[in-house]
Amino acid sequence: MSSIQNVSSTQIINEFLSGLTIALLLIPESIAFAFIMGLSPKTGIQNTMVMSLITSLFGGMPTMISGSTAAVATSIAGVSSLVGKEYIIPTVIIGGFIQVLAAITGLYKYVTYVPKHIMSGFLVALAGLIAVHQLDNFKDKEHKWFTGLKLANTTLFTIISTLIAFFGVIKITHSKDQHIHIPGGLVSMFAITAFIFIFTKYYNIERVKNVGEIKSELPSLISLDGLFSDKIQYDIEHIGKIIPFSLAMAFTGLLESMIMVKEAETTLGVKGDSYRESLVQGIANIATGLTGGFGGCVLVGQSKLNLVNGSKTQFSSVITSVLFIVICLFFITAINEIPIAAVVGVMLLVVYKTGDWDSLFKPQSFDRRWVITVITTIVGFMSGSLTLGVIVGVVLDKMVTMSV
Repeated sequence: MSSIQNVSSTQIINEFLSGLTIALLLIPESIAFAFIMGLSPKTGIQNTMVMSLITSLFGGMPTMISGSTAAVATSIAGVSSLVGKEYIIPTVIIGGFIQVLAAITGLYKYVTYVPKHIMSGFLVALAGLIAVHQLDNFKDKEHKWFTGLKLANTTLFTIISTLIAFFGVIKITHSKDQHIHIPGGLVSMFAITAFIFIFTKYYNIERVKNVGEIKSELPSLISLDGLFSDKIQYDIEHIGKIIPFSLAMAFTGLLESMIMVKEAETTLGVKGDSYRESLVQGIANIATGLTGGFGGCVLVGQSKLNLVNGSKTQFSSVITSVLFIVICLFFITAINEIPIAAVVGVMLLVVYKTGDWDSLFKPQSFDRRWVITVITTIVGFMSGSLTLGVIVGVVLDKMVTMSV
């Protein structure tokens, strides 16, 4: 773990505030990705607890945040419809073992050989998938779209929340050359929550949707009976059906991690440990499977946001996971009252940080690489499979290169 002995108190405060912001964001996000899998909100919360704690303590980069992700959730969501929901756990555990094997054998290094323009398409498609999932927050419990005043209020407060998240950063001078950095996302969530609370209490306006009634508890190991039940058959047919999903999950997770390792290396000017990151991610995925979860990987947008908030040490990622667990166990009643519009606004900031938008809209030239970036983005987004998008992009890139 990175030493924080020589880190200033101002830096620790900044990293604590960044960790608090991201911990709050992880709650509705974890639930949303659980819904993609057809699982309960509690499963999503517990999945992130395990994933974030293991990777923050033992991962290969000090500021990277891991948890339930759109990349992994969309990679294995098809398992439920193909062979059944009960096969999600074996799929995740196998995916974790594949990542561990990739780390031990050095295969993880080949992930970094994916050309940058294809990685850019991957990130834009990922950002698009995260953005689309935010639309579910404009629906009621019966999955019907809001109408009338409720839709108008939710839209209005989402726009306000987004603007505050982008431009509402507060800097407090602590000393001549040190500033306490209060992230715009944290300001947004507290400001929107307070504003809506006051107006719904003292004025007759339509209350917007809040995070919801979430109940949480610490994860526990699943029993062997659950892993080897009569509903799960470990024969060639069923293993053959889930292996492609495990491979997609392992590849997508490693690709996100390697992208973020490079980003953090550039920003912090330090050398990351890709081997360790790959190994720990695999171990964490095995652990999430053994506790009934659906796996995860590095969250690119949240990790970039953590860097933008000024984080430099492992304290930020550890405090994120610890605060996430503490909030979910002891303060979930208060979190349930946060308006979903406040969360969506900040998530749109995460979407912006996730995507490599310059590769699409400000390219150096509209050459074959730009075309392949666009195709990778479209395939990854439209299919919901980021792995498929990357595969198509790599194949096209090789075909074009060979023909030149």
